[in-house]
Amino acid sequence: MTRFLVRRTIQGLFVMWLMTVTVFLIFFIGPGPALVARTLAGRQATQAQVAEVAHRLLLDRPWYVQYQHFIWLLLHGNLGYDYYHSQSVNSIIAQAFPITLSLVVGASVLWLVLGLSSGIVSAVKTRSVYDRTFTTLALLILVVDGGLTSVT
Repeated sequence: MTRFLVRRTIQGLFVMWLMTVTVFLIFFIGPGPALVARTLAGRQATQAQVAEVAHRLLLDRPWYVQYQHFIWLLLHGNLGYDYYHSQSVNSIIAQAFPITLSLVVGASVLWLVLGLSSGIVSAVKTRSVYDRTFTTLALLILVVDGGLTSVT
Protein backbone atom coordinates (compact mmCIF):
# COMPACT_ATOMS: atom_id res chain seq x y z
CA MET A 1 0.00 0.00 0.00
CA THR A 2 2.81 2.40 0.85
CA ARG A 3 4.57 1.62 -2.41
CA PHE A 4 1.36 2.39 -4.29
CA LEU A 5 0.94 5.75 -2.52
CA VAL A 6 4.57 6.71 -3.12
CA ARG A 7 4.31 5.74 -6.79
CA ARG A 8 1.07 7.71 -7.22
CA THR A 9 2.55 10.73 -5.45
CA ILE A 10 5.60 10.67 -7.70
CA GLN A 11 3.39 10.28 -10.77
CA GLY A 12 1.22 13.20 -9.61
CA LEU A 13 4.26 15.41 -9.08
CA PHE A 14 5.57 14.43 -12.51
CA VAL A 15 2.25 15.32 -14.15
CA MET A 16 2.17 18.67 -12.33
CA TRP A 17 5.72 19.40 -13.50
CA LEU A 18 4.74 18.50 -17.08
CA MET A 19 1.79 20.87 -16.83
CA THR A 20 4.00 23.73 -15.66
CA VAL A 21 6.40 23.08 -18.53
CA THR A 22 3.52 22.96 -21.01
CA VAL A 23 1.94 26.18 -19.75
CA PHE A 24 5.32 27.90 -19.71
CA LEU A 25 6.08 26.79 -23.26
CA ILE A 26 2.66 27.78 -24.60
CA PHE A 27 2.47 31.23 -23.02
CA PHE A 28 6.07 32.39 -22.73
CA ILE A 29 8.32 30.55 -25.17
CA GLY A 30 5.96 29.67 -28.04
CA PRO A 31 4.93 33.15 -29.18
CA GLY A 32 8.33 34.65 -28.46
CA PRO A 33 9.28 37.20 -25.78
CA ALA A 34 8.60 40.27 -27.91
CA LEU A 35 5.07 39.18 -28.81
CA VAL A 36 4.29 38.17 -25.22
CA ALA A 37 5.41 41.55 -23.89
CA ARG A 38 3.53 43.44 -26.62
CA THR A 39 0.34 41.44 -26.02
CA LEU A 40 0.42 41.84 -22.24
CA ALA A 41 1.23 45.54 -22.41
CA GLY A 42 -1.75 46.24 -24.66
CA ARG A 43 -2.33 47.66 -28.11
CA GLN A 44 -1.72 51.27 -27.21
CA ALA A 45 1.34 50.64 -25.06
CA THR A 46 4.48 52.62 -25.68
CA GLN A 47 7.80 50.94 -26.32
CA ALA A 48 8.84 51.81 -22.76
CA GLN A 49 5.77 50.07 -21.34
CA VAL A 50 6.47 46.99 -23.46
CA ALA A 51 10.07 46.97 -22.24
CA GLU A 52 8.88 47.33 -18.63
CA VAL A 53 6.52 44.35 -19.00
CA ALA A 54 9.31 42.31 -20.63
CA HIS A 55 11.66 43.19 -17.77
CA ARG A 56 9.04 42.43 -15.07
CA LEU A 57 8.40 38.98 -16.57
CA LEU A 58 12.14 38.42 -17.15
CA LEU A 59 11.54 38.03 -20.89
CA ASP A 60 14.88 39.71 -21.44
CA ARG A 61 16.61 36.78 -19.68
CA PRO A 62 17.34 33.20 -20.87
CA TRP A 63 14.42 30.73 -20.87
CA TYR A 64 15.73 28.70 -17.91
CA VAL A 65 15.86 31.82 -15.72
CA GLN A 66 12.31 32.66 -16.82
CA TYR A 67 11.15 29.12 -15.96
CA GLN A 68 12.82 29.22 -12.53
CA HIS A 69 11.10 32.54 -11.82
CA PHE A 70 7.78 31.12 -13.08
CA ILE A 71 8.06 28.08 -10.75
CA TRP A 72 9.23 30.24 -7.83
CA LEU A 73 6.14 32.44 -8.15
CA LEU A 74 3.83 29.41 -8.46
CA LEU A 75 5.31 27.74 -5.40
CA HIS A 76 4.73 30.92 -3.41
CA GLY A 77 1.11 31.22 -4.52
CA ASN A 78 1.65 34.15 -6.88
CA LEU A 79 -0.36 33.42 -10.02
CA GLY A 80 0.74 36.56 -11.79
CA TYR A 81 -0.70 39.87 -12.86
CA ASP A 82 -3.57 40.49 -15.27
CA TYR A 83 -2.49 43.43 -17.37
CA TYR A 84 -5.89 43.64 -19.05
CA HIS A 85 -7.74 44.27 -15.78
CA SER A 86 -4.73 45.82 -14.02
CA GLN A 87 -4.94 43.59 -10.97
CA SER A 88 -3.45 40.45 -9.47
CA VAL A 89 -4.76 37.10 -10.68
CA ASN A 90 -4.97 36.03 -7.03
CA SER A 91 -7.43 38.86 -6.33
CA ILE A 92 -9.53 37.91 -9.37
CA ILE A 93 -9.72 34.31 -8.12
CA ALA A 94 -10.52 35.50 -4.57
CA GLN A 95 -13.41 37.60 -5.91
CA ALA A 96 -14.83 34.67 -7.89
CA PHE A 97 -14.33 32.07 -5.13
CA PRO A 98 -17.62 32.62 -3.23
CA ILE A 99 -19.66 32.23 -6.42
CA THR A 100 -17.72 29.13 -7.43
CA LEU A 101 -18.11 27.65 -3.96
CA SER A 102 -21.87 28.20 -4.00
CA LEU A 103 -22.09 26.45 -7.38
CA VAL A 104 -20.03 23.51 -6.10
CA VAL A 105 -22.13 23.15 -2.95
CA GLY A 106 -25.37 23.43 -4.90
CA ALA A 107 -24.28 20.85 -7.47
CA SER A 108 -23.07 18.51 -4.72
CA VAL A 109 -26.38 18.69 -2.89
CA LEU A 110 -28.29 18.15 -6.13
CA TRP A 111 -26.18 15.12 -7.12
CA LEU A 112 -26.39 13.70 -3.60
CA VAL A 113 -30.18 13.95 -3.53
CA LEU A 114 -30.58 12.54 -7.05
CA GLY A 115 -28.04 9.77 -6.47
CA LEU A 116 -29.46 8.65 -3.14
CA SER A 117 -33.07 8.78 -4.29
CA SER A 118 -32.38 6.84 -7.50
CA GLY A 119 -30.28 4.32 -5.53
CA ILE A 120 -33.01 3.80 -2.95
CA VAL A 121 -35.67 3.39 -5.63
CA SER A 122 -33.45 0.93 -7.52
CA ALA A 123 -32.80 -1.07 -4.35
CA VAL A 124 -36.46 -1.20 -3.31
CA LYS A 125 -37.84 -1.96 -6.78
CA THR A 126 -35.24 -4.45 -7.99
CA ARG A 127 -35.41 -5.39 -11.69
CA SER A 128 -38.25 -2.97 -12.34
CA VAL A 129 -38.39 -0.35 -15.07
CA TYR A 130 -37.21 2.24 -12.54
CA ASP A 131 -34.20 0.14 -11.57
CA ARG A 132 -33.17 -0.45 -15.17
CA THR A 133 -33.73 3.20 -16.10
CA PHE A 134 -31.71 4.57 -13.18
CA THR A 135 -28.93 2.01 -13.74
CA THR A 136 -28.77 2.88 -17.44
CA LEU A 137 -28.69 6.61 -16.66
CA ALA A 138 -25.95 6.13 -14.05
CA LEU A 139 -23.83 4.10 -16.46
CA LEU A 140 -24.40 6.64 -19.22
CA ILE A 141 -23.32 9.47 -16.94
CA LEU A 142 -20.23 7.52 -15.90
CA VAL A 143 -19.32 6.84 -19.54
CA VAL A 144 -19.80 10.47 -20.58
CA ASP A 145 -17.93 11.76 -17.54
CA GLY A 146 -15.13 9.24 -18.12
CA GLY A 147 -14.82 10.48 -21.69
CA LEU A 148 -14.56 14.11 -20.57
CA THR A 149 -11.98 13.56 -17.85
CA SER A 150 -8.79 11.59 -18.18
CA VAL A 151 -8.29 8.59 -15.93
CA THR A 152 -4.74 7.56 -15.05
